[in-house]
Amino acid sequence: MQETRQKTKTRVFSGVQPTGNLHLGNYLGA
Repeated sequence: MQETRQKTKTRVFSGVQPTGNLHLGNYLGA
């Protein structure tokens, strides 16, 4: 699970910061 989280984090941050934050929050919340 850690690997997936790291990958998503890097992907999101690389893509967009604002959108990434929202996605990160949703992923963490879910």
